Amino acid sequence: MLVAIPLEENRDLESDVAEHFGRVRFFLIYDTESKAHRIIDFVKREEGVCAPAVVLVELGVDAVYVLGMGYRARCMLEEAGVVVLTGPYRRAKDVVENLDRLERFEGGCSHH
Repeated sequence: MLVAIPLEENRDLESDVAEHFGRVRFFLIYDTESKAHRIIDFVKREEGVCAPAVVLVELGVDAVYVLGMGYRARCMLEEAGVVVLTGPYRRAKDVVENLDRLERFEGGCSHH
């Protein structure tokens, strides 16, 4: 399974999880089978709504960890079969180490 984690900066597993999914520059992509990960430097390919969601679907991720996400991006991911997860973890390393404790994200964006 491939899990995407939006990051505030590129400090590998020590990176803070980004709070605003729609304005993310970096994603950590973690493969649960191989335990390998890589950082994607996200440069918007197009202006418009939900550009990060479009790219993650193109990359074939199975799940995305978020602290917050707008309703439209969540629906786009879920319609593509991507599970949206959340939890109390604020650092990429903590998310990776606690994948079995994550819950489905049911909320929307807390900042409009």
